[in-house]
Amino acid sequence: MALGALHAIHERGLGVPQDISIISFSDMPWASLLQPPLTVLAQPDYELGQKAAELLLERLDKPDKPVAGLQLGLQMIVRASTGPPAQRTD
Repeated sequence: MALGALHAIHERGLGVPQDISIISFSDMPWASLLQPPLTVLAQPDYELGQKAAELLLERLDKPDKPVAGLQLGLQMIVRASTGPPAQRTD
C-alpha cells in the first residue's frame, strides 16, 4: 500500500514529505532503501509468530479454555518520509 501511495503522490507532482507524509505498518527490508526512506511502525514479527504458535498449541491441548487477548508493542522508526505540515499561504 505504501508503495502505491508513494507512486500516486509522485504521479500528481507532489513531494514526500514536503506535501504529504507517509507512514507504513511493518518494517519491510526495503523500507529504508526507498527515496525518501519510509517511516514505519515496526511490529515484532518473530515474537508475533512465536506467540501465535504457542496459542495454537494451547488451544489444541485445551479447546474449551476461554480466548485471551494479546497485545505486542510496536516501535516507530522515523525516517525521511514524514515531516511537519507545509505552511499554507492563503
